[in-house]
Amino acid sequence: MPYAYAIAPLGHSKNQFLAITIIPMQKETPINKILSKLDDSISPDEAQQLETWRKASDENESFFKAFSFFWNDKQTGQTRFEPNTEQALSTIHHRISRRLFIRRTVKVAAIFVAFISIASLLLMLSPMEETNKIIAKHQQKITLPDGTTVILAQGSQLIYPEHFKSSKRKVELTGKAWFDVAYNPEQPFIVETHNARTKVLGTQFTITANDSKPTTVFLDKGKVAFRAKQWFSESHILKPGEMISFKNGAYQKSKQNNLNASSWATQQLQFKSTPLINVIRELEAYYKVKIELQTLQIGQLRFTGTLKEPTAKDALEIIALTLKLKLTQNENTLTLNL
Repeated sequence: MPYAYAIAPLGHSKNQFLAITIIPMQKETPINKILSKLDDSISPDEAQQLETWRKASDENESFFKAFSFFWNDKQTGQTRFEPNTEQALSTIHHRISRRLFIRRTVKVAAIFVAFISIASLLLMLSPMEETNKIIAKHQQKITLPDGTTVILAQGSQLIYPEHFKSSKRKVELTGKAWFDVAYNPEQPFIVETHNARTKVLGTQFTITANDSKPTTVFLDKGKVAFRAKQWFSESHILKPGEMISFKNGAYQKSKQNNLNASSWATQQLQFKSTPLINVIRELEAYYKVKIELQTLQIGQLRFTGTLKEPTAKDALEIIALTLKLKLTQNENTLTLNL
């Protein structure tokens, strides 16, 4: 037999216990007593039993009211109405089921709203963590509390805490930055931008994040997980040499053959059996100078090495020595000759 539970306090003190009354419910709906009630033929004992049944639960009371409505709706003016009880029960149970569904949905929504409210309250009551905010007036190198190195491009902004106290290390970036993240598998490193999140353990990568352009990540080494700030968005894993961009809900992933995508931050250029004509183009872009080759054949020579020289002339002297070429300078133009 199902039961209903009535809970009432024993006094007004918060230390008082609650009294729980167990009320047995009838397994079968007392349809005959309801009919007797509606046609005024119910006995006092039956009326008391029906009243107890109605008060046993909200569902019982809803059933009684719905059935009463159905009864009144089906009256034809005859002195004695013979209802189709099976049809009545089916119709009313359907109505009650809808009411129960709505009621339960409202309860779930209320619980969800309460949860969000509590979470927001806890967030407001939690102590504010001290943070640093840096806007780079020029290219700037920063060392974070965990030892991570960040190189900010001019005009970029980085926000990070004084100390990484939580289970994750999180920073916020606007603009462009290169990261060399200190390895710590127990405390993942997360870079938040306006529309995406990049998660790493320890690696080197460049992020560019501006409102007007796609957010892009280029991975030098290690591994990162990139995903948009959208519910149920997919996480994309990058391998060294890969780049991913995201804008307006669309991802674009590609393999970059250029080893020097992060040279602006690392201040070094890497080449691996690269045609000299391509090396010259990268040197021109990096050092912002004009470089010429005496003949087209020189451009087909291949160069392998890492250049960390402060000037284009210093870098070209190393290339000339390696490939047995001659370097000359005419005003602002540097030329490699046979």
